[in-house]
Amino acid sequence: MRSVLISFIFLLLLVGLAAAVPNTLPATMVGNNNFTLNADGGVGNTYFRYGTVSGNYVIQTLNVDPTKGYFSNETGSPITPSTIYYAVACDSTGCDSSPVTFTTGAMIPLPTSTLGTAITNMTQSRFNINFMPANILIPYTWLFPDDTKEMSITIVFGMFFFFIYIGLWLRTRSVATGVILGLVTSSFILFTNQGLNLGIPVEFIGIAQALLYASLAGILLAFLKK
Repeated sequence: MRSVLISFIFLLLLVGLAAAVPNTLPATMVGNNNFTLNADGGVGNTYFRYGTVSGNYVIQTLNVDPTKGYFSNETGSPITPSTIYYAVACDSTGCDSSPVTFTTGAMIPLPTSTLGTAITNMTQSRFNINFMPANILIPYTWLFPDDTKEMSITIVFGMFFFFIYIGLWLRTRSVATGVILGLVTSSFILFTNQGLNLGIPVEFIGIAQALLYASLAGILLAFLKK
């Protein structure tokens, strides 16, 4: 009778130990190189183990802080994008026999910078004259949206020419020569198939507009002088 009672108590202890194994909850905040492992509790030192093969959990986390919650935030190496992971929660009584599985997100490539594209295009073309007009203006417009490239050329070079007229006016108190030269020159290159029929690339139309606007501003300076 005593042996039966001892066996019964032993079985109850085994059931208690089995019930004490932490239950692994689904992973949250899953990204391409990070995730959060969760459990519903634990006894003693509680931690997680995970890996890319079910039953072979080669990576072990640090012990969790029960006062903050039964979870562990994992970030960076050796986590890789688009990878299936298996994870279990463990404590002093053992590890959960039912792992959770999840897949990390796809890798997000870094944006490709276009800084330096102009000089690259020109050098690779061996400074081909046909490529230079379009590429020589890129450094002045690369900060502007693609649908405002022509307007950006006009703005940048308009400021450039305007400050030239300001310098002429401050030094000589006359912008007549610059205004006449600007009006005549801009009228020649403002259109690709008119004026002197020089076949000026369309990219330079924005410069011609800027020169025209600066010349008109120079006329205003001349009136201000009077």
